[in-house]
Amino acid sequence: MSEIWLSESNFDGSSSVILLGDVPLEVLDLLSKEYPLGILWICSETNNLEHPPNTRLIKCSSDSEKLSKIFSDFILLNYSCVPSVKVSKAISIDPSHNYAQILDLIISHINSAMRARKTRAERGYICQNQGFTNLAGYLSSRLPDNCDSIGKGVLGVVVGAGPSLDKTLPLLKDGLYRPIIVAADSTLIALKSADIDPDFVVSIDPGKSFESCSISGYTPGIAILSSQSHPSWAKQWGNNSCFLSGRVVTEDWLAEKGISKTKLLAVNNAGLTALAFADFLNTAAILTVGMDL
Repeated sequence: MSEIWLSESNFDGSSSVILLGDVPLEVLDLLSKEYPLGILWICSETNNLEHPPNTRLIKCSSDSEKLSKIFSDFILLNYSCVPSVKVSKAISIDPSHNYAQILDLIISHINSAMRARKTRAERGYICQNQGFTNLAGYLSSRLPDNCDSIGKGVLGVVVGAGPSLDKTLPLLKDGLYRPIIVAADSTLIALKSADIDPDFVVSIDPGKSFESCSISGYTPGIAILSSQSHPSWAKQWGNNSCFLSGRVVTEDWLAEKGISKTKLLAVNNAGLTALAFADFLNTAAILTVGMDL
């Protein structure tokens, strides 16, 4: 059917397809068998057009916000493979519609989905492997629920690795009575250089090792980790480490078996988790340093 298409992007294992431009009914019938999960057809006119039952018609004049939502939902129909994309030659004789912009939007959504799935596939094994490596620590060295008295009446300082850190660290050292310092993992070298030792260091990123954030032998305070953390952190801190729960399937399963999650959960990244942890300690106030975002 190459005489029908101006361009085609076909993916092995694809069970759905996005069509751009007007297409004959007999071609639709063939595609409906080739792509049983569904056809998303963006065409110039959707009224009274015959089409197979697994076909959804979208008018090309639809606004980009609506199209983005439709594309996102359609791509999710098959998690293992993104839809194929076929552009009809009919669009070359129909310049009145915004097919070029729609094609750019389709490509953008598919590329984004492919990057996200590739990242998850690459990180999935790492996260699972580290979950098993950290399991003993997660079971035996969990963050106690009764930490809320530690920060009572004390200023909490949360240190992130933003560009402003170099300018604000001297103020932290010279301008404040000794606060409780909760640091994100990426700040350790800067803190060491400023001769400031944090009370707590937060690291929850599966791909971030101790060696990439600190120097040999510098393990100040207590490490706050998750079951997904790189094993090098627990190895370096030993008994001076404790674990938070998070949004992890294995931890959900353990909770069903009676091992409840910690009261505080790890969230998104080390910086935000450090901020949540400082609040969990019930500090009198929280000052952020190097938390530019």
